[in-house]
Amino acid sequence: MVACVMRTATPTGLTVELAAKAWDLADAYKQVPLSDEAYELDSFLVVYSPARRGPEVYGQKVLPFGSVA
Repeated sequence: MVACVMRTATPTGLTVELAAKAWDLADAYKQVPLSDEAYELDSFLVVYSPARRGPEVYGQKVLPFGSVA
């Protein structure tokens, strides 16, 4: 996307100033997205909420921490 913006800005005379930052994610866990089928069936996590004194249901879009792709 950045390359496209820069290519189209130069011929039209616009100046593009970019600022970027990079993090070392070598040791980070990969966020593996779930398939559509898995998202509909297996993407839910239920945890106990002390504030509500009952379960809360959360939907995940990626494999949970510790899962294997």
